[in-house]
Amino acid sequence: MTLFLSSRISTLTLLRTERLSVQSELSRLKPVAAEYIYVKSKSECLEGTRVRTQASLLESLKAPETRFVWLRGPPGTGKTAISMSIASTLDAQDALAASFFWDKNQAGTGLDSIEHFPSTLAHQLASFSEGFKTSLVKHLRQPSLGFIKSLPLFKQMSTLIVEPMRDAIEMQSSGKNRFVIILDGLDECGNPGTLRALMELVLQLRDLPSSFAMLVSSRPETQVVQAWARARSMGHVIPCEDTDKIDKNETFHTIRRMVDKGLKDCISESSWQPSEEDLNAFTSACRGLPVIASLRIREVCVRTEQGTTFRLELEYFRDLIDAPTDLNSEYLRILRRAYFPDSLSIRPSVIENYRLVVGMIALAREPLSLYSIAKLLQITEEEVYATLRPISSIIDLPSTGQGRPKFYHATAKELIAGQAIGDAGDSSFFIGTDEYSLGLPLLRFLEGTFERDYMMAINNPLGDEERWKEFLGRELPEHVQYAVKYLFSHLNTSKLLLQDSNELQQAFDRFLTQNLLIFIALSDGKFALPDELLRSNNHNSTELLREAKRANEYVNNRYRGNALKPEVLTTFYPWHIFRSMLPFTSNSSPLFKLYHHLSDPVQISAFPESSLVI
Repeated sequence: MTLFLSSRISTLTLLRTERLSVQSELSRLKPVAAEYIYVKSKSECLEGTRVRTQASLLESLKAPETRFVWLRGPPGTGKTAISMSIASTLDAQDALAASFFWDKNQAGTGLDSIEHFPSTLAHQLASFSEGFKTSLVKHLRQPSLGFIKSLPLFKQMSTLIVEPMRDAIEMQSSGKNRFVIILDGLDECGNPGTLRALMELVLQLRDLPSSFAMLVSSRPETQVVQAWARARSMGHVIPCEDTDKIDKNETFHTIRRMVDKGLKDCISESSWQPSEEDLNAFTSACRGLPVIASLRIREVCVRTEQGTTFRLELEYFRDLIDAPTDLNSEYLRILRRAYFPDSLSIRPSVIENYRLVVGMIALAREPLSLYSIAKLLQITEEEVYATLRPISSIIDLPSTGQGRPKFYHATAKELIAGQAIGDAGDSSFFIGTDEYSLGLPLLRFLEGTFERDYMMAINNPLGDEERWKEFLGRELPEHVQYAVKYLFSHLNTSKLLLQDSNELQQAFDRFLTQNLLIFIALSDGKFALPDELLRSNNHNSTELLREAKRANEYVNNRYRGNALKPEVLTTFYPWHIFRSMLPFTSNSSPLFKLYHHLSDPVQISAFPESSLVI
């Protein structure tokens, strides 16, 4: 009995060890939350809507000769809602193998790029199939794949998905229902070049077993059309469904259901009750676009909470002059109504805050909290709320300062970050010009932060080591981390290179001459400098920038590139620059002239220009 128990315990221990080992291998894939169940800004089709379209797509996905099915259409026609509904249906049938929903509104999460696409898809397939999981882990344990995420993406697709799938016996062709992979919003993955690369990755899925089919949802962008043309030339049949060609009655029914559900609370709380004709008129005015319906429903709900009446809101939409006929015109109507009430001119301070706050949300490389946005722009949270509240039908406004505002729809972000439309007076709403960048606000923020919080620690011979250890022992606040990490990517280099002096140039020169070493220290040497500036001789601080690049390389090579050598420090502190770098810097160096007083008292000044160490 004792022997039996001992053997059983050993077996359980081995199983647990193996399970932990498998989990460890899969965790190397670093997947992102791309499944349909994590989509927050949109929802599935309402029950009883888009029924024929969904049925047609499901039928196409079952056809043995079909590998890819394309759901296409212009922005705002409900592609994502349909994709989510199809995913939910297949999931209930245990036929949904994986799904990836791109969302450019979630910058920095992996949903706005293609870098995590192969690894996330592989991780989902491993959850779907034990056989595939076993095969995938076997591949991951190969010594040559120790740095799997460093492989080119096309190689990741082969190594993580196609090759392991060939060994997963139960995933091969059978008489059962097909397994489906759903990919939605491909056009939100980045720029046209990125979309072209993504379509190449998608086409690699044709090498999966014939039991797999892929539903791809996107706008009819050139890169997608061309990729499908290549696939058809290889013999693939690719059925298409066009969301802008769905029967008008079906579309009207869908939007009317959205109106009934979205305005339910407004109707129940209003003493005035709309007639069927009123609600039908509101529905018809949405121009057959579900996205316009969702915008107007939110607008009615928000404005009735802020003092107006439900009846006045429906009358406003009924009596619109020059009513919008497309989505961009609808966004412009919302902006005008929010900031130009009764056709009055907008106050300069209001439009300035609009451009700063909305520009930060539209152009930020990572999602930022309301608190961080206020800190970076050096305004109050109250001002941020006051700026965004009038357009809360466009931007999802969190209830606390720690929440992260984001656009409900990528189309709004695209419009605001693009070139101006409308009248001359509307130009202030748009930030997609060469003149606009977040560089100046970030420079001003860093200048104030460095002077207030860090100057005392660094403006001493050898640096105040204890004070710096105290600073670096605490994690930098989100807004400071963001400014340090992305400063250079937000600079408008064309303005920096102008012959005539401008405010951005002045702030940048001041930053380089007063705060360069603090910046390098806080960034831990992890920053990239604009190549345009490094190559130019038109900027007063170009040489200092070049030295900053060499200093960055010095930090990376000496303190992180030699981690295997115990005698070399692998943690970087600012006084390393003072002690190890500045004493060996040429006296004529701009870096030496600015910061030599911070180095060791014993100077080695006989080094010629050619012996510059940094």
